[in-house]
Amino acid sequence: MNAFDNTAGFSAASANLQTIHNIRTTQTAAHYPSGGALDPETVAQAENALRAAARAILDRLMQDEPVLRAVPVQDAGEPVS
Repeated sequence: MNAFDNTAGFSAASANLQTIHNIRTTQTAAHYPSGGALDPETVAQAENALRAAARAILDRLMQDEPVLRAVPVQDAGEPVS
């Protein structure tokens, strides 16, 4: 999350990932013994945060064409021109 937070254009992803982290570490039985099962609202909040984080990451990557540019591939030993 810190890496996202310190990288231009990824603060929205970082905030949503922090929400998921907070739910996991403070409300689930694995890390919070009295936590138990999550209520439906908390599950929905976590799902929405995960969707928003993924959308923010993909939106940011789509803005940066060199990162996602098509790379030519060799076909059966033929050189790429």
